[in-house]
Amino acid sequence: YPQNVEVQFELTLTVMAGTGSFAGTTGNLQAVFYTPYNDFTSFQGAVTDFFTQVLVPPGGLVSGVTYLDAGVYDAPGVSITKVVFELNGQVIATATPTIYGWLAQWNTTNVASGIYYLVSVATDAQAKVATSFPVEIQVDNPMPTTAVLIPSSGASLSGGSSVLDATASSPDGAAIASVKFTLNGGPGPLYQVVIATATPTTYGWLAQWNTTSVQNGTYTLQSLVTDIAGNFVYSTGI
Repeated sequence: YPQNVEVQFELTLTVMAGTGSFAGTTGNLQAVFYTPYNDFTSFQGAVTDFFTQVLVPPGGLVSGVTYLDAGVYDAPGVSITKVVFELNGQVIATATPTIYGWLAQWNTTNVASGIYYLVSVATDAQAKVATSFPVEIQVDNPMPTTAVLIPSSGASLSGGSSVLDATASSPDGAAIASVKFTLNGGPGPLYQVVIATATPTTYGWLAQWNTTSVQNGTYTLQSLVTDIAGNFVYSTGI
């Protein structure tokens, strides 16, 4: 159409099967329909001029500190008062309005790696609340690392206060929640029995172990690191 020409139109939507919802204002339309069966004869859904949608990320892999962006559309003259982002129903960030949309930053290291559903939730000045359609994302943070420093492989231990020491770190900067020492093997045999919980020091993660708690024998010792997101890794055994 030529410039400066106002065009009015009526949209007729016919749905023969499924459920869903759609929403829109001038220049915007959002629609999602689900059709698990072919014998539905009516549409169940809602029509509104107030809705929100996740713009960034569009889906797929995310890791580390990432930007979140949402678009929010309301009736003319009605202001948006708050936008938050939820991950599987839990609020992870509160957005700030900008010329690029409602923006926030999210440190993905606070959750374990896996598949999640991200939505934006908007509230307007009339106390109406709109939730976007979910975006499927995969959090893919690197796992923490750990290694036993003391004792060395092949060492003989005895008594009630043998020193254990391990390194622990996370490549993406996620905080380490705990380091434990586990034992495998022996005449028992044992399988990944926790024998001590370490304390962070300037010399590494240290603990003391009373070796009289197990029978004499040959064992495999490992350190177990867990970060604040719940990711955990065992060290190479010594």
